[in-house]
Amino acid sequence: MNLYPFDEFEEQNDAKNDDNNKNDDINRLNEIFRDSFANSGNLETIEELANYYFERDRFEEAHYFLDLLIEHLPYNPEYWIKKGMLYNNQGKFEEALQCYDEASKLNPIDTELYLNYGITYGNIGALEKSIEYLDKILEINEDNYEAIFHKGVTYQKMGAYEEAIDMFNTLIEKNQMVKDALYELGFCYDLMNELDEAIKCYDRYIEIDPYNYTVWYNRGIILSRQGKFYSAIESYDYALSIKSDFSSAWYNKGNAYTILLRFHQAIEAYKEVLKLEPYDVSTLHNLGNAFLEIDDIENAINCFNQSIKIDPTNYESYYGLGCCYDYQEKYRKALTQYKKAIAIYPDSANIWYAKADTEYNLGKISDALTSYRMAIKLDSYNAELWLDYADTLFEAGMVEESLDAINNAIKNSNNFALAFYEKARILYFGLNEVEEAVMLLQKAFNLDSSLVQSFYIDFAEAKYKAEFKNLIN
Repeated sequence: MNLYPFDEFEEQNDAKNDDNNKNDDINRLNEIFRDSFANSGNLETIEELANYYFERDRFEEAHYFLDLLIEHLPYNPEYWIKKGMLYNNQGKFEEALQCYDEASKLNPIDTELYLNYGITYGNIGALEKSIEYLDKILEINEDNYEAIFHKGVTYQKMGAYEEAIDMFNTLIEKNQMVKDALYELGFCYDLMNELDEAIKCYDRYIEIDPYNYTVWYNRGIILSRQGKFYSAIESYDYALSIKSDFSSAWYNKGNAYTILLRFHQAIEAYKEVLKLEPYDVSTLHNLGNAFLEIDDIENAINCFNQSIKIDPTNYESYYGLGCCYDYQEKYRKALTQYKKAIAIYPDSANIWYAKADTEYNLGKISDALTSYRMAIKLDSYNAELWLDYADTLFEAGMVEESLDAINNAIKNSNNFALAFYEKARILYFGLNEVEEAVMLLQKAFNLDSSLVQSFYIDFAEAKYKAEFKNLIN
């Protein structure tokens, strides 16, 4: 499998060439329009060009023409507002506010200016300030729909979801900015964990415009959160039919297939992500896990190694490598990877658990017990963990401690047949408590009849004793 389909050197050269070509274009524009403007002073043409590049997010070109306009008409507030909007779109919010301040000096009462102040203050997290400016607009015109919309967005950022919902519903009732309102309304309900309502909003949006891939994608996320993974995959597929290079949709589709244990389909989805984002660590890791699940250990190891190569701090991929080597019974190599994972992130119960099992397999009983204790400290409700800890304690001759551990396993899962079986084994072989052992074995067999076969092996000599006759007949 080729995880890196693009040549990095060629990509870098292409990017440099694009930048050089862009700079050459800008320089030619500078020469052409400086001469043209000096000769004609055609402000209307310059303004059209500024708007053209503004609408296409061609920032450098748009700034150039706006600066030309401001140079010749510095007292026109609209140019300052437009330049501020351009900075806002670039994420340069302080520069945007400075431009609005210049516009405010020229025309302090301007609803467009207030709107853009409100939007930019919202972007920098000054939410109360944002509401203040948006309210100024609504005092002048209560039906300014853009102000209502952005007030809803600001309330959403504040966590005032009910107030935000009121704003968006107002727009829907007035049949204004309906799609935008439904989109944000769905997001509000998502944040409130009212998932059915969120789906209704996205479905209403789709009735109006079925070709918005982000809405289909958001719908898929909600359905995944509801555990409706097949429906979620269907939504991701709709998004991908509209935008085939939508890597997030491929990624989430892969995750949905993984949860459904359809690992081959998950693998194909993750491969699509890597065609678009060959260095995405999360995708490489998840792909490695999917390969591990279908016992394709070679490809799993390759994925985990690629993930670590990109991000050496990715402890999960060290853990994945450890699992691969465990599968191959290369326990020393597995232990090395678990130790690397723990060195980066020592708070994972799963990694300590895996380390303990591997140490046990290497005959390092004392080390295994230490690792089990660390795992239990991080996850004291894991019944299987307590069970393995109990078995190891028993093997080490620590019978009473083993009995305490197995009781904790039963406490955390009172229908855990194997725990009752192991407790019976501890009581019989460790403390010679035959009667209670028989009772526990009966309970274990009632919960899982397959344990009878284990009984014939583990209790090979005891099975012929009178106490066990009724148990096995």
